[in-house]
Amino acid sequence: MALFSENSPAESASKPTRWFGRPQRESLVEGAPARPTEPQFGQDQTLETSPLSSPKPIGPRAETTGASFDALEALPGVTLAGPPHIASVHAIGPYKRVLTTGEEGGIRITAEARTQFVAIDTQAGMAIVVATQEFRETAQYATYLIDLRNAHFDVRQELIAKPEVVAAIYESGKPIKTQGVVISNREIGTFRDIVEVAHSFGTTDIHFEPRGYKDDAGIRFRVNGDLYTYASLPVQAVTKALAAAYQDLVQANTNSAGAFQETGPQSAMIPLVVGRDIVNLRWQSMNVNGGFDVALRLLDGNFKNPKVRTIEQMGWEPSQCEILNATTTVADGLTISCGPTGSGKTTLLRAMSYAYADRDIRKQFMISEPSEYPNPWLSEISVQRRPGESEESAIALYTEIIRTMMRMDPDDITVAEIRDHVVASLVMEIALTGHPVRTTVHARNIIEIFMRLMGGRLKLPSDEISSGIVNAVISQRLIPVLCECALPARRVMHAEHLQILEQKFGLDTSKMRCRNEEGCAICRNEKLVSQTGKVAAGTVGVTVVGEAYEPTDEFLEHISARNWKGAEAIWRGERRTPFDDPDMRGKTYFEHALYKASGNANQIIDARVIHDSMARFDRYKVHPIPGIDV
Repeated sequence: MALFSENSPAESASKPTRWFGRPQRESLVEGAPARPTEPQFGQDQTLETSPLSSPKPIGPRAETTGASFDALEALPGVTLAGPPHIASVHAIGPYKRVLTTGEEGGIRITAEARTQFVAIDTQAGMAIVVATQEFRETAQYATYLIDLRNAHFDVRQELIAKPEVVAAIYESGKPIKTQGVVISNREIGTFRDIVEVAHSFGTTDIHFEPRGYKDDAGIRFRVNGDLYTYASLPVQAVTKALAAAYQDLVQANTNSAGAFQETGPQSAMIPLVVGRDIVNLRWQSMNVNGGFDVALRLLDGNFKNPKVRTIEQMGWEPSQCEILNATTTVADGLTISCGPTGSGKTTLLRAMSYAYADRDIRKQFMISEPSEYPNPWLSEISVQRRPGESEESAIALYTEIIRTMMRMDPDDITVAEIRDHVVASLVMEIALTGHPVRTTVHARNIIEIFMRLMGGRLKLPSDEISSGIVNAVISQRLIPVLCECALPARRVMHAEHLQILEQKFGLDTSKMRCRNEEGCAICRNEKLVSQTGKVAAGTVGVTVVGEAYEPTDEFLEHISARNWKGAEAIWRGERRTPFDDPDMRGKTYFEHALYKASGNANQIIDARVIHDSMARFDRYKVHPIPGIDV
């Protein structure tokens, strides 16, 4: 994704570009074209960029073929005889601020040089230089370019103008404002820029990957479940931006350490206003070989008007919603969900808490490690574990919180995660004493939930587990949803896989679709590329695939005897419909995914994702139902 040349036109042909675009800010140039009205939340948020930063659809390892001034050719008053000349301040387009006024984060120049030279900040770590032809030929000009690079700015374009144009830029330049506060700290500005772009793309996670053995740090966004490279910036610039954000933006009492460090794990929460939304950033960092990683999860942070996805909106089928919604009306008992990181477990717990019957006349509590989403309808306790904190200390803290909460007259309780025997025992005690409780554990499927509860570190008594105290068990994953430009499966899938889908699972492959890697105007985003250079395309969101089960007495008898295969046979024996039917009774999350790939569901997924990330078609074991399966 190219911008323009990194350096001068003469050097640009041999150096790769590293920035992949950013949203256009409101113009600070008096008389410049106004920024188009921003789209409302949920609408297509196609971004526009400055004429000087129009990205080109090339991979991250590709190189520019020379100075690319095609965008300038369309601007009035621009000639391209030799180095590009501009005749007006309006030819530059929107920018953030002037870097040569002596303000923090810029460079200092002499009063005399200010009549012939100006540098402007176009986006995080990027600069455009404008100078007169005469000043461009001096040694002082070259010195200022070095000063900009030493201040961690990549000079992406050098332009020539008359002194009056340089003066007009100085007169028009103003520092940007965010939430009414002037952003003079360039490092904070860089951090905010990246978060703003990520949010506009619907990103769930931002990954910063500084490495000491590389000049540049990779910045990647997770969009629709896939991870794409957005930018590469100088390692030192990224490190300073992260350090400044951790030092100045972290919410009080959420950080695991007082100051930013590269050599150990850190966690924190950062509330940030981004556009029209309030975003809560969950910070997690750790050191890796040669450097460190920082992962930011973008969460809703609006306590006054929280966005809560309902169970139905997540993508559960009606037969599954019947089980999940039933847990919101029970007087006691335990509801347990499992799934890998990023599978939507917290979203489901939140949805069930929000849907709890008679919520307006009930007292609800939630314990989180730490709090992530705004839950203004309940009382939430945020637990922040510190690096190096002993297991005994963490358990003691958790135990005291739960026991204190039980003296607060609760009606409904959510415990974000069971991690050890003490917390598991307390959660079970709450359920047994007449309170509805929902929680999560680390397991792959609903059978393994019981295996985890009764074995390993948790070691709950089998008689408690089999007493009927468990209302429902749930396992889930999130899968990308195909755009309407998806291709017929028979055109792109392996013939062997198509045959298995037809003969083993009874699916009509003529109705199935696969991801269109080229995408269309709806789904293609040329500002995001994979590490192999593929442009983000073909998907428009994510949907849940999962299994939900209300344990029966017969099922629990097998669980009590640790007869896992017998319990699974009882559960899966409840299936009464083929795999292309929305009735999910007795079906696994693999089989739910088959339905969403069959072409009959409202949200269609690519069957190849099932084979590649869940189980191979030829190895998956079907529990046959007489009269239904082929």
